Amino acid sequence: MATTELAERIASELAEPAPPEAFALADVLVRRFGNATAGVLFYGSCLRRQDADGVLDFYVLVDDYRQIYPGRWLAFLNAILPPNVFYLEHSAGGKLLRAKVAVLSLDHFSHAVAPRWAEARVWARFAQPARLLYHRSEEIRDGVVRDVATALQTFVGHLPAWLPDARDEPVTAERFWPAAFRETYRAELRGESMETIQALYDAAPVRYAELLDLALVELGTQGDVSIAGSPGLRRLVASDAEIERARRRWRRRRRLGKAWSTLGLAKCIFTFDDWASYGLWKVERHGGEKIQLSERQRRYPLIFGWPVVWRLLRQRTLR
Repeated sequence: MATTELAERIASELAEPAPPEAFALADVLVRRFGNATAGVLFYGSCLRRQDADGVLDFYVLVDDYRQIYPGRWLAFLNAILPPNVFYLEHSAGGKLLRAKVAVLSLDHFSHAVAPRWAEARVWARFAQPARLLYHRSEEIRDGVVRDVATALQTFVGHLPAWLPDARDEPVTAERFWPAAFRETYRAELRGESMETIQALYDAAPVRYAELLDLALVELGTQGDVSIAGSPGLRRLVASDAEIERARRRWRRRRRLGKAWSTLGLAKCIFTFDDWASYGLWKVERHGGEKIQLSERQRRYPLIFGWPVVWRLLRQRTLR
């Protein structure tokens, strides 16, 4: 459970402004998923830039997967390997808006931000800024605030594994966050350049410094991480054995994350409209390599697209 101060800070951030295009897309998503829609979260690069160029990123939180899909197959996939991810296009004000939409149940979201969850993706994403564009009730809003605060605590709780020299050097925001983002992206199937990772921190250094300190205080109160010192000068208190255990746990978590990401990529073939074109756009954006698909690979990516994916993996374009 987050402290009142951390929860209030998260609640304030979730209510901050977002581009009007994001609200327009949130309305579309609420209509699409109907009464089962509990909340819509907006995050990612378009939020950082406060514009709608590119693809806007959303998480839709729902009550039950069976309520939102016409058949059982998609509900089954969402339940065993959450989230399902969809691509959405919507015209508003003469502009074509694009969105990537991940769907999670409220229960899965609460589990996915906790330290025991096998994959880092959800708690790593929501350690970054987000906006709650829709919530069905104040009770749901409060639950989302708690879960996003938990994501921050889960993220910062990996400090002993990611920054073991924090026993000797202060745990400053400018040291912690770029190192932490690098580690979480290494646990996924795609890479990020250090310039992109540094840009995540540079976009909101004051925000990251404040939340780092609040999360460290909370973790120290709970006994999850031992910390000494004052704000901005906090140091890790841990033995060599404790640090080594933390690093081993993170290495296992990183391997699990890559396996989970691989399965998720395979699942997107069934859930993500035009996944081949979108996937190549992402690869080109993050890796800088221009890739052409044959007409046969575009029409039948499930059958003929895997040689391209395998080549990218061997070249470490996807990581």
